[in-house]
Amino acid sequence: METTKVNKILDKWNRDPDYANEILADIHKKWESFPEDVLKYVADELKVPLGRIYNMATFYDWKDVKVPEYPILRTKYEPIVFRNIKEIKPKEIDSYIAVGGYKSLETAVKTMSPSAVIDEIKRSGLISRSGTNSPTGIKLETCGRIAKTTGKTPVIICNGFGTSLSDGLIMKLNPHSVIEGLLIAAYAIGAPEGYLFINTKYTQAIDRINTALKSAAERGLLGERIFDTDFRFNIKIHVAQDAMVCGISKPLISYMTGFAPEPKDQYTRISESGYKGYPSIIENVETLVNIPVIIEKGSGWFANIGKGSAGTKVFLLEGKIAKKGFAEVPFGITLRELISKIGGLKDAGSIKAVQIGGASGGFVPSSMLDESLDFNSIRKMGSPIYDASIRVLDNETCMACELKKLVSSMADGSCGKCVPCRDGLINAHLLIDKIVKGTGTIDDINALESIANTIKTMSFCAYGQYAPSPILSAIKHFRKDFEIHVNEKRCPSGTCECCN
Repeated sequence: METTKVNKILDKWNRDPDYANEILADIHKKWESFPEDVLKYVADELKVPLGRIYNMATFYDWKDVKVPEYPILRTKYEPIVFRNIKEIKPKEIDSYIAVGGYKSLETAVKTMSPSAVIDEIKRSGLISRSGTNSPTGIKLETCGRIAKTTGKTPVIICNGFGTSLSDGLIMKLNPHSVIEGLLIAAYAIGAPEGYLFINTKYTQAIDRINTALKSAAERGLLGERIFDTDFRFNIKIHVAQDAMVCGISKPLISYMTGFAPEPKDQYTRISESGYKGYPSIIENVETLVNIPVIIEKGSGWFANIGKGSAGTKVFLLEGKIAKKGFAEVPFGITLRELISKIGGLKDAGSIKAVQIGGASGGFVPSSMLDESLDFNSIRKMGSPIYDASIRVLDNETCMACELKKLVSSMADGSCGKCVPCRDGLINAHLLIDKIVKGTGTIDDINALESIANTIKTMSFCAYGQYAPSPILSAIKHFRKDFEIHVNEKRCPSGTCECCN
């Protein structure tokens, strides 16, 4: 064993067991494997059980993931998340300050009490763009109140895992807006320290965030007595492996404390006992970058943007569509307008389905294209909005075949902690496989639906609770595709295995 090389990696992360996942990632990059003597040495040096190190070493695929590049699409709407994006040079703090950067932070800490900041965010109607879709002001208020009641120090975490890629793009193009939003939110709850949790695949974003943190600290925007006030705050970074479950709140906290990303329990609220037992709040990148704008322009201005929900949302348009890319639009826009006018799809009649919310998002039939895109409407469609990708599927798509690919991916991504998610997704995939091959029965379709409902109800964390969304929506809206496979032993589009 090359002890010097291992020690160099351990020293890079200050031999902190909380960074065990990052240490193992660097070891894998160095050796492209995990030599047993190295793992034993790491366990001894970090003073943690060897089994814990083995658990993390065997949890991930440890593959380098290439992030696809998508443009920002032009729209007629005023941007909030992507505002000033052309004027800002990501590595130069002065370019951010020149367009009013950190002015909202100064206003907040110098002229507003923490409760006044929270009240302004509550009045704005800002709702978390993460999986909970909870009012951000209420989340901040609850965490701050519990911290005061218990006497515990609150912790704030920015979730930059970003399964829909938009969070990675925001951090890459405007890192200081993320830092400013995190600072204002920390001031509101009285947190002296916060964390940025970033997917390892966002290599450019990580580099620019690190540069931005250094620049902010040099300007006195991090550390002690920010803007000559009593407010102090520091930010640390955790780099997460590209496993879907890492972006879920409780697995995320497990990762940050040096364990494999598995939920510890089902019932404890993070606001009461989150990171290391402290009252905690987790907000994603897109949510936080709205906060400086709310402080600058006022809650009334923000609340008047959009219909059904306040503000804008960044959607990623992909699939069978002319213009692929990121579109920032106000809530209340219809699917049809988003896909046809911004995405450039001329023939809406060619659409069979739209999947909203990434791999764990629900399918919407073409008959629902005139539904508005706001939190309540999207929830009724059976889709989460934490991953705001909009994937268009054309009439040549077989929903049974499409579902098989998705559920296979979701089953691979399960952490395996709870039986409903681990075994349920595997059994769901086996049933879909039978149906696709033409050997399934009507009872198999009913059993698939039943299993999906059990996974949704009984899983420990949001990963398992959202994973059945494509199953339930596909059967609800496209049951005929499954029945043709079962009754006629053929694929309605001629693409599945039973046709080959």
